[in-house]
Amino acid sequence: MDKSNEQKFWASQIASAKHRESKWRKQGTKIVDIYRSGIGRNHFNILWANTEILKAATLSNISPPSVTRRHRDEDPTAKQASDILERSLEFITDDEDWARNLRKCRDDMLLAGRGTMWYEYDADFELVPMEEIERLPQVDEAGELIESEAIYHIGGQITKPDMVNSEGAYLEIQGQQRVTAKYVYWKDFLHSDSRSEEDIWWKARRHGLNVDEITSLLGEEATKKIDLPEVTNDSKTEVYEIWEIWCKTTRKRIWFTDRATDTLEVEPAPCQLTTFFPCPKSLYPFETTNTMVPVPEYTVYQPQDQGLNTIVQRFTKLTELLKVAGVYNGASADALIDMNILGDGEYKAIQNAGSFQQSGGFQGALHSLPLQEIITTIQGLEARKGIIKGEIYEITGISDVIRGDTKVHETATAQRLKGSYGSLRLRPRREPMEEFIRDGYRIMSELISDKFTSSNLERMTGLEANEEVMELLKNDQMRSFRIDVETDSTVQPNEEIDQRRAVEYGSVVGNLLQQALPAAQAFPALGPYLGETVKFISRQFKAGRGLENSLNDVIEQLNQAAQQPPQQESDGKELLEQQKLQMEQMKVSQDGQIAQMENQTKMQIAQTNAQVKVMDTQVRANSEAERNAAMIRKNELDILANRR
Repeated sequence: MDKSNEQKFWASQIASAKHRESKWRKQGTKIVDIYRSGIGRNHFNILWANTEILKAATLSNISPPSVTRRHRDEDPTAKQASDILERSLEFITDDEDWARNLRKCRDDMLLAGRGTMWYEYDADFELVPMEEIERLPQVDEAGELIESEAIYHIGGQITKPDMVNSEGAYLEIQGQQRVTAKYVYWKDFLHSDSRSEEDIWWKARRHGLNVDEITSLLGEEATKKIDLPEVTNDSKTEVYEIWEIWCKTTRKRIWFTDRATDTLEVEPAPCQLTTFFPCPKSLYPFETTNTMVPVPEYTVYQPQDQGLNTIVQRFTKLTELLKVAGVYNGASADALIDMNILGDGEYKAIQNAGSFQQSGGFQGALHSLPLQEIITTIQGLEARKGIIKGEIYEITGISDVIRGDTKVHETATAQRLKGSYGSLRLRPRREPMEEFIRDGYRIMSELISDKFTSSNLERMTGLEANEEVMELLKNDQMRSFRIDVETDSTVQPNEEIDQRRAVEYGSVVGNLLQQALPAAQAFPALGPYLGETVKFISRQFKAGRGLENSLNDVIEQLNQAAQQPPQQESDGKELLEQQKLQMEQMKVSQDGQIAQMENQTKMQIAQTNAQVKVMDTQVRANSEAERNAAMIRKNELDILANRR
C-alpha cells in the first residue's frame, strides 16, 4: 500500500532516532543484565553495590512543593492562588505511585543513563438530565419571555444538550479531574536530533496496544489505517508499537505506527504548556555539549570493573588450592595409610618402619602444595583488589563519603572539613534530581490551573477559589509573573540567604535609628542629613529596597515635625537653661543608649556564637550519621556482592 507523505516523514524520524541511539541501547541492556545477575559465577558485582549507594545519594527524600508569591508583596489574590496550587500539588503527589515512579526514573538514570517522566491530564464525565439543571430564562427583542427547551444556564454560560433521546435531553458534566505522572521506560522514549534540551522540537513515547485498545483510544478510523493480519485467534491480542509524538513546531500531537498507511491521528496538543512538552528534561548522569545521546555511568569505570573481576576469578581459584594435598613416593605406598581414618590419640602400625624412617619419614614421602606461595599471591591479589575498588570509588564519588568519615576525638574544624567532602561531590548528583522534581511540579501546576474547575479545586484544597483567583490561574502569563513554583530543596538556600540579609538589615538600621532620632530631636537642622544617611545605608541592603518608599515617608514626617517652630518663651535666660538641661538629659540618654547598644551587641554576639555552635553540632551529627549509614550500607553491599 502507498503511504502518505506525513507517514513517511515520521517513519524516517523515528527510524533515525532509533539508529542514533542503537549503540547506547545495547550498552544499557547489557548493563541492566550485569546489575541483575553479574558477570559469570565468580563476579564481584561492584555495579550493584555502587548503584545501591548512589540511589540514596541521588534521591533519599522527595522534596514537597513550595508555591509562593514571586515578589512576596501585598497581593492577597496571588497568596490565595499560591495556597490553592500548593495544596493541590500536595494532594496529587500524596501517592505511592508518584514516589515509585520517581525512583524508577532515578534507577534508569543510574543504570541505563536516562530517566523520563510523562504527565497526563484526565477527567471523568457523566450525562445529567437537563431538567436537573437550572434553565436560563430567554427574552425576545421586545423583552417578552419566551419558552426554549434547548437553552440552559450552566456556570453563567448558555448551553445546549449533548445528547437527546426518547427519554429526554442530557448534558455531559465534568466530574473528577486528575493529573498523573507516568513513568516512561528508557527504551520507550525518543526525541529529535538535538544538542540541548532547548533545541528539541519533537518528543515521543511508545505504547504497546492491541486492536481493541487502539480502537478505544483513537477510534475505528485509526484502526482501519493499520495493516492488520488475517483474522486468527490471536489477531486481536497482537500488540502494536504505537508512538505518541508531540511536535513543537506544529503544536500537534501525532499518533504513529509503522504498520499503517497513514498517521493514525493528528490533533492539536491537548495541553498548552509553557514548555509545550508534557515531560520535563530527562535525567542524565552527566551531559556533553555535542550530543544528547546518553552515556551509562558504568562505562566510565567498566575497565576497572573488568580488572577487578579478573582478580576475583584468580582469587577464587587460588583459594580453592588452599588445602592439605599433594603427591607421595610410589615406592613407599605400602608404608602409607589413610590418615583421615585415625581418631584423636590413635596410632597405627606400618610395615618397614625402619626403612621408612631412614628415607626421611613423612617429609621424604609426601610432597604438599606450596601453601605459603599461594597465600602470598592471594595477599597480593587482595591488595590489588582494594586499589581497584578505590579507583572505582574515586570515579563514582563514593570515596568522598568514605573520606568524610570522622572520628569522635577530632576537632570541630576537622569534622566540618571532612563533612564537606561527601556533600561537595554528591551535590551535582542531587541538583538534577531536585530540578527534575521541580519541573514536574511546574507542569502539574499548569495542568491544574488550566484544566481544573473552581469547584474541584475547592473540594480538593478546602480554600475558596473565587473569580479573581481563577482568572489569575487561567492566565498563564500573569500566573508566571506573580506565582513561583519550587521545591523545598531548591528554595531553601535562597530563603536562608534572605533571612540572614533581613536580620542583618534590621540590626544595622535599628541601631542607626536609635542614634539618629535623639540627635534629630535635639538639633532639627541635622534631620535632613541624618535622613539621607539612613536611606543611603538602607539602599546597600537588598532587603531594604522594598522598604525604601515607606522609609522615605517616615523620614519626611520626622523632618516636618522637627521643623515646626518652638513655642515662644518669655524669658531668654530660662530658655537657655532649658536647652542646657535638655543637652544634659540627651547626653545621659545617649550614654545609656550606647551602653544598652553595647550590651545588646554583646548579647547578639553571644547568641550568634551559641547558635553557630548548635548548628555546627547538628551539622556534624547529621553528617556523621549519614556517613555512618553510608559506611554500614557500603559494607553490607560489599558482603552481599561477594556472596553473589
